[in-house]
Amino acid sequence: MLLQHASLLRTQLQELGFNTGSSCTHIIPIILGNEKRTLSAKKSLAKKNIIVSAIRPPTVAPGTSRLRIALSTKHTQEDIETLIDAVKKV
Repeated sequence: MLLQHASLLRTQLQELGFNTGSSCTHIIPIILGNEKRTLSAKKSLAKKNIIVSAIRPPTVAPGTSRLRIALSTKHTQEDIETLIDAVKKV
């Protein structure tokens, strides 16, 4: 079920125009590029009780800052829908 949820989330993010890189696991990046945009998105999601990591240089190359979503077996379809709705607004 975990990989099915990840595949669904990845597909929905891509349909919204987000770059999810080459991810094929339960860890899904949303590559936003700009560090400020990435930090702003992380803060916006945190206000909605959605916790994601913001990965920035020097961990990744300049211009490839990203949010890191790590799904677990405890995440439900409803959780994924909530995340998608929130990501639409970042």
